[in-house]
Amino acid sequence: MAIEIKPERERALKEAGGAVDQLAAVATALGMKEAAAKLHKTHDQMKSDTFNLIVLGRFKTGKSTLMNALLGRLTKPVPELGGKGAMATNPLPCTAILTSIRYSDTPYVKVWKMDGKSENWSLERYLKDSRVRANERETQTFFAGIREFEIGLPVELCQQGITLWDSPGLDDMPERDIISKQAVEICDAGIVNYISMPAIGHGEREFAEKTVQGSGVRVFSVVNMFMGQPADDQFKAFVWDRLVTMSGGGDYNGQDPNTRDIFFVNSLQAEQSRLKGDESGVEQSGLAPLEGRLTDFLLKERHRVHLERHIKAAELQMVAVEQGIGRQRAALETDQQKLKQAFAEIQPKLAMIRARREKLPTIFERYGVEVQRELKSSFEAMISQLRRDLPVLARKQPLESIKKTGAGLRPSVVEDECRKICNRIIEDRVQSWSSAQPSEAGARQSLQPILDRLKEEIIDEFARIDRDYRDVHFQLTGWQPEVSTTPEADDKGRVGPIVASIFAWDVAGLSTGGRGGYRAAGGAIAGQLIGGLALGLLGVGGILVLPVAILAGVLGSLVFTRMGLEDRCWKAVLEKSDAFLQSVPVHAAPKIEASAAETLKELETVTMEEAGAMIQDEENNIRRMLEVNQRDQSSKDQEKVKLDTVTNTVANQKMALKNVLLRVAQTMQ
Repeated sequence: MAIEIKPERERALKEAGGAVDQLAAVATALGMKEAAAKLHKTHDQMKSDTFNLIVLGRFKTGKSTLMNALLGRLTKPVPELGGKGAMATNPLPCTAILTSIRYSDTPYVKVWKMDGKSENWSLERYLKDSRVRANERETQTFFAGIREFEIGLPVELCQQGITLWDSPGLDDMPERDIISKQAVEICDAGIVNYISMPAIGHGEREFAEKTVQGSGVRVFSVVNMFMGQPADDQFKAFVWDRLVTMSGGGDYNGQDPNTRDIFFVNSLQAEQSRLKGDESGVEQSGLAPLEGRLTDFLLKERHRVHLERHIKAAELQMVAVEQGIGRQRAALETDQQKLKQAFAEIQPKLAMIRARREKLPTIFERYGVEVQRELKSSFEAMISQLRRDLPVLARKQPLESIKKTGAGLRPSVVEDECRKICNRIIEDRVQSWSSAQPSEAGARQSLQPILDRLKEEIIDEFARIDRDYRDVHFQLTGWQPEVSTTPEADDKGRVGPIVASIFAWDVAGLSTGGRGGYRAAGGAIAGQLIGGLALGLLGVGGILVLPVAILAGVLGSLVFTRMGLEDRCWKAVLEKSDAFLQSVPVHAAPKIEASAAETLKELETVTMEEAGAMIQDEENNIRRMLEVNQRDQSSKDQEKVKLDTVTNTVANQKMALKNVLLRVAQTMQ
């Protein structure tokens, strides 16, 4: 899948980037270091334009096979692959960890750990060791502490700035379901992969609708035509019913499913043909319409949205630059003695603004206590409900060992199976509690209101600092900003995106960029808070796994006939399980408190740094105003000419950005 970037996009990027660079130069000349840094960052983000595309679906639906087909041929040979695709394929589930594939002339594999550190692997080791183990406990042990794999390969698709993500399969293990759900937050589009036999279950549809589409990610649906099954009209009608009609999109009357971004692909044929360079086979596989639609999306819709987002970010900084020009012009026209006197009088006010920043740790401390309390309360409620549900849920599970146990044998095998069943139920419940969306009962639902209040209070503090500095400038020179009816120009509109960028974290360690605006940013920090908590509670050596030792001696010295063995084993195991669960909240409390404290401390540190940068920039501007004001008249006249020049520059770049937005809207539809 090779994608050529259209000339319109290159032209738009060049013009918008040039305008942003000009604005950054003006900000630098005015001594506005913070605004200049943000404009440079906006330009870098605009240029990088990395597109994140994730492949999702149940385990063993052919996700990795489809990815190998999409990745296409290599731009240069990689002997380690042996002519095969980069993604492992196997009759058993393969993908254990979230995996990204990026372009690199020289192949590499980087293993990112939960603590943010990385380790380099050889490609040979990755191909051998990255697969799911036959035993889930062995898989958990081996991959404990690994957050994701990052692979660099010389592949055509990624050469165009696309990062392709392979996610662990759904409905295999709860831990991998959570990883897949969290990964959606960092992506721009998702391919939800189904298999034709059996086709499109309720859980898959629900995941696509709630988790993928609900996050604002563009969804492309692919049905893997297993064993060469034909995509005849009857099958298309069935798929349409499941993916369109059941979502309220109308009945099937012979429409082309491609118009609803639904594609039928023989993934195995596509992979084999692509790796052999057999483009006619690729065409026959049904892959071409999908690639064409993805290309269209990448060239038009996605780039338009990308440019618009970053141009608007630059426009917000442009307002700050215009205000900087206005303040300095006012300073040039203010009487020197009067400005000196006003500067001396505002010192207590400046000290008060600096002191306002020092209030931020107190706010975080207050909310930290509330977060810990609410998280522990939610956890205790979940465990309490689990204690009530466990006997019923456990006894519904058939005991395979009871069928194999003869009369007179010790019940240790049955006993161990009961314990494992209880463990699975406990693990599933904890994972559900930690991964549930805010609309469902769970940790996020408990935390979301608190974190939203924290975010709004921090926004209020930043807005108050912003207002205080405007008061200072009015006291110094009589300058005040022009009244604007634009929401982004009010106090919260200016500082909201700053706070959103602080709060917009996700559990994969990648920025979401504040997608959805600053009022939607609180959910990401909730994910950061609880994302690693469940793994900490359930991981190797975690406190929520019933140890074998807890049952030792319960029934081991007794001998039963087959009759009554199951009831007696369950009775003994459930009694011990309940006693164990009763003590769990007490033992879990330190982990919960530590997780909440660590995450909020990181958030506090970043917030303090941002507030400090904001204050430093403002005080630098005030000192520069004072210095310029004290110059002789000739120097002041030169400075006025300079301000006239930069005013014209800003006006020209504002018009340039406006024209780019207009042309982008017309040409990238």
